[in-house]
Amino acid sequence: MIKRNVILCLKILTTVTLLTVVFEDVKFTVVFDEFQNMSLRVVSLIFSLMFLQLLIASVRWLEILDYLNISLSYKKCAAYTWAGMFFSQALPSSIGGDAYKIFQIKNLGHSYKGAFYSVLSDRLFGLVGVLTLILMFPFVALAMEHQQILGFNIRFLMYVALASMLFYFFILRTLKYFRNRNYFNHVYQFLEKLFLFSASMKTLFLIVTSSFLIHSITISIFLVIAHPLSVEIPTVMFLILIPMMVLITTLPISIAGWGVRESFLVFTFGQFGVENATSISISIVYGLLVLIFSIPGSAMWFLKNKI
Repeated sequence: MIKRNVILCLKILTTVTLLTVVFEDVKFTVVFDEFQNMSLRVVSLIFSLMFLQLLIASVRWLEILDYLNISLSYKKCAAYTWAGMFFSQALPSSIGGDAYKIFQIKNLGHSYKGAFYSVLSDRLFGLVGVLTLILMFPFVALAMEHQQILGFNIRFLMYVALASMLFYFFILRTLKYFRNRNYFNHVYQFLEKLFLFSASMKTLFLIVTSSFLIHSITISIFLVIAHPLSVEIPTVMFLILIPMMVLITTLPISIAGWGVRESFLVFTFGQFGVENATSISISIVYGLLVLIFSIPGSAMWFLKNKI
C-alpha cells in the first residue's frame, strides 16, 4: 500500500511539474478560449470518431476474450470498455480502467489470471497498432518525397523499420523453437497467452487491424482539432507524431498522460513553427473531449447489473 501511494504521488508530481512547465509562457485562458470556440459540428464529429474507436476497441477485446475461452456478449464488452475508459480518465491512475475490466471479468466467474491476460494482451496489441503506424511512416514519407523528420533522415528511419520487422519475425521463430524446452516452457506459455501465438490468422488479422484503425482514428481526431487553428504541419507528419505521442503517453509516469502529451506536442509541433499556446490548446482540447466522452461510461458502472 505504501509503495502504491508513493508511485501515485510521483505520478501526480510529474503531471503537475510538466503542466507547470508547458504553461509557464502560456495564458490558461487562451487555451480554454480555443475550446469554447469549437463549433458543435466539429465536436460532434470528434465524438462520433471516439464512439467508432470504442466499438472497434470492444471488438478487439472480445476477440482476445474468445481466444482465452472467456464468454462475454459484445454488449457487455462495449459497456465495460466504455466504463473502463471513464475510470482511466477520472481516477488518478492510467490503469484504473484495466483494473475495472479485470474486476468485472472476475465477477462473471472467471479467474483473475484469465482476466489479467485478456486486459494485458489488449494493451499489448494496442502498442502493436501504434508501432505498426510508426514503422509504416518512413515508407509513406519517402513516397511523398519527404527527406527528413525532426532532424532524422527518412532513409535511415526506413532501414530501422525494416530491421525492426525482421527482428520481430526472428524472435517469433526463436520462441517457437525453444517452446519444448522444459526450462522455457512456462515462459513460452505466458508469452503465448499474451501474444496469441496459437490464434488463427483470421483472429490475429482482426486484432491487429483493429489496433491499426483505433490509432488511425486518433490521428484523424487531432487533424480535426488542429484544422481550425490553421496549424501548418504537413498531414503526413501527423502519421508519425501522433502515434509517437500515444506511445510516450502510455508510459506510467503521469496521470492519464496529462503533462506528457502537452510537453511532447509543444516540442514536436514547435519544430514546424507552431506556437506553444496552439500546441497546448490542441492537447488540452483533446484531453477534455476524451474526458467528456468517457463520462457516459460511468453510467455503465451504475447499470452493470442491468446490462
